[in-house]
Amino acid sequence: MVLKVYDGYGKEVAELAEGVREKGTHQVTFRANGLGSGLYLYRLSASHEVLTKKLIKN
Repeated sequence: MVLKVYDGYGKEVAELAEGVREKGTHQVTFRANGLGSGLYLYRLSASHEVLTKKLIKN
């Protein structure tokens, strides 16, 4: 499993988690210190599935 954050141009700005996790609910804290306001995308890849969602920093 890999969880990464990308800026609006597709550049990776953070890797929040990587590795094998047991089934269940997990929590990750994203500290956006040093990043400007705007649109970001986070992408979770696990097994053969990929989930991408928007994140807006004010």
